[in-house]
Amino acid sequence: MSEFHVLPGFRKKGFGKEAVGKLFSKYSGLWQLQVFARNTGALAFWKRCIPLRLMFQDEACFGRMTDPRACWAPAPHRPIVELALVREFRYEYAAVSPWDGCLDYITAEKMNTESMSLFLEQIGNLLGNQFSHGWN
Repeated sequence: MSEFHVLPGFRKKGFGKEAVGKLFSKYSGLWQLQVFARNTGALAFWKRCIPLRLMFQDEACFGRMTDPRACWAPAPHRPIVELALVREFRYEYAAVSPWDGCLDYITAEKMNTESMSLFLEQIGNLLGNQFSHGWN
């Protein structure tokens, strides 16, 4: 499900909370909830519906690519370097809760859906039955 919206005429009457309860009962498992930071109404709604832990999540790529060319040293003091192309990358996934400093991360060989799913599963195991909410 990509979006959840309660029409203005039905807000604060319990319809949204009831729908969320039925949705989570029918489709149990790990859910990731994302809300725009400026949408205070949606944040208040989700806090009323479920136990909520605020998590900031990000991914990063660290690595090196070597391609020997002219070195920093002026001629004739340049070192002789054999041609050795190296491409090594590691991807980090991390999430932190600013309320209590709860932090978790993984290092992966690839940045893809499978790696992100593994990370979200790890976060779910760490937090137990708490739900997480994140902004990118």
